[in-house]
Amino acid sequence: HLNINSAAEIAYIQQIIAVTLPLRLFFLSYCVWRASAMYKGRKYDYRSKSGTLPSHKDAFVSTCVYFAFLLYPSICGKAFELLSCENINGVLYLSVDFQEVCFNGRHLNYILSCTIPLILFYVIGFPALALFLMMQAKKDNFRIYRYGILFYAYGEDRVYWMAVVSLRKALIVFIISYITNPLMEIHFVCLILGLSATIDLIFQPYSGIDGVSRGVSNKLQLWDTLSIIVLLLTV
Repeated sequence: HLNINSAAEIAYIQQIIAVTLPLRLFFLSYCVWRASAMYKGRKYDYRSKSGTLPSHKDAFVSTCVYFAFLLYPSICGKAFELLSCENINGVLYLSVDFQEVCFNGRHLNYILSCTIPLILFYVIGFPALALFLMMQAKKDNFRIYRYGILFYAYGEDRVYWMAVVSLRKALIVFIISYITNPLMEIHFVCLILGLSATIDLIFQPYSGIDGVSRGVSNKLQLWDTLSIIVLLLTV
């Protein structure tokens, strides 16, 4: 039972929201597209007579991918929030509330019930599942319709680069959430960004794409940069 009268309890409520929000959005999306298919009198997986137009199921998958893509940085931030503790006289206290002892009592309960599932199923699970589905899907227009936002900016032999970008975001969030020294945060973040730029130069993930894809690539790179800036300002 939580009463919102301390920073720790607000953090715990945010953990619960972070765990359940993606699932609620996915379920809402499923209901909307199911209802749309029923309203139009079509089967959920119907792809037109020619078989070239996306079905409502394709639209549902695409919507979930967009939700996951947009929520990922925020979910990462919340996943590591309860791990940020400070040592005061030999006792670890939650950084947002020095009255809350870390890894003891209800803090430990929320670590086990919220933080660990967030890290396993969202921080690691989202990119891993998306990569698996992309690799398993046939190379056709439906693959682009469902998962295009995750790989369309990269060359055909670099469709896995979304996982690399996600790992970079997760590492940055972990650093700015776990390391309490601002100077050390800046050094580590600059190190990761520098390594990322070097890796991009070596592997050239944006090479071998046409003009249209190049435009999408530039926009997604800008989106990626802006999302990191937002993380640095808000986490």
